[in-house]
Amino acid sequence: MQLKRVYLSISYLLLSASLFANVVLPSVIGSGMVLQQNSQVLLWGKAGTATIKIITSWNNRQYNVVRQKDSSWRVRVQTPKAGGPYQITFIDGGRTVLTNILIGEVWVCSGQSNMEMPVKGFGNQPVLHSNDLLMDAENDQIRLFRLERALTRTPASGL
Repeated sequence: MQLKRVYLSISYLLLSASLFANVVLPSVIGSGMVLQQNSQVLLWGKAGTATIKIITSWNNRQYNVVRQKDSSWRVRVQTPKAGGPYQITFIDGGRTVLTNILIGEVWVCSGQSNMEMPVKGFGNQPVLHSNDLLMDAENDQIRLFRLERALTRTPASGL
């Protein structure tokens, strides 16, 4: 009888922990992001529950995703033409809502040593007209995201 109570207690704890789980997303997926228009974009992360429900506000479509054994999941979502702001809701026991998402053109710049230069330039090497871009308070349609360098000898998950 004592062993049965222990098993019931453990089961209850595991069940209650999964009810309040939240998805874990990589740093490139979050509020304020821009997704490529007219495309199928990949969303991914880790989850505590077996099924994750994802709802995109631009078409109110619901995607049901089953997580893998290592807790990871991934799904492709269809995006419309440019617009926004939109939301993406993740339901995994808990509820995570990403807001202020724009759909438009996404440009990824990398591979050159000069890509480390900030938009405004370095101290003695200013970039011509960069202040126009940085100080344009009326243009909330431009989003900049910078990934810091991270050296590793093994592949990284990004989470």
